[in-house]
Amino acid sequence: MGVPHGGIGGMPMTGSTDGSALSLMVVTPGMTGIHDVFRREFPLMSDLIRAVADGDAERAALLAGHLRLVLDVVQVHHDAEEQFIWSRLPERAPDARALVDTMLAQHAQVHALEATIRDQLARWESSSDATSGEALAEAVDAFTDALVAHAVQEEGEPLPIIVEHLTPAEWGEFVAYASTAMPEESRPTVMGMLMEDMPAPAREAFLGSLPEQLGTFLRTTGAEAYAGYVAAVRSVQH
Repeated sequence: MGVPHGGIGGMPMTGSTDGSALSLMVVTPGMTGIHDVFRREFPLMSDLIRAVADGDAERAALLAGHLRLVLDVVQVHHDAEEQFIWSRLPERAPDARALVDTMLAQHAQVHALEATIRDQLARWESSSDATSGEALAEAVDAFTDALVAHAVQEEGEPLPIIVEHLTPAEWGEFVAYASTAMPEESRPTVMGMLMEDMPAPAREAFLGSLPEQLGTFLRTTGAEAYAGYVAAVRSVQH
């Protein structure tokens, strides 16, 4: 599925019309929106993996591809945070150094669990058997617990510190990296995941903030393709 050039966008990059201040009204949805994708997709994945019939290689391959995609989104999100947020705060907010260390330690824990998932995923793909599927689902469950706990903490104390100590331009760098680091062919699917649970007014405001060609694509061809993709991934085979 092709996507018009211009990237996939992101939440609004500044907290005021003149770009002079960052705002929680910008930073909070910018963080919670992608976290909500993780909170939805990973529990779904462990359930769907457990439902795959023993030896169903085609179904296993489809779910493996989706799981890798969402894991890649987590990696990009955390890379963006480390490069554009957590690297800047200790010097500007020395009192937050311990909090930043906690965020980074949690990233390391999450990505160690991610490595376990990827190992188990390769085994399941090669065998498609129920035993390796259960081992993979258990790895996804452990990863999800750690990731969600991290997201909950990150959505609390750190956000006002980010607002106080980062500029709108620096927040924009974070959004731009997170929006464009994924391969172009996967961006419409990622955008679909991000918009799936948005209330209609927020979704329309978000689409309206994008370049016109991209917004039109995501409302039409992109939306149809995402609906078909989701139906295939989330169908339960009997």
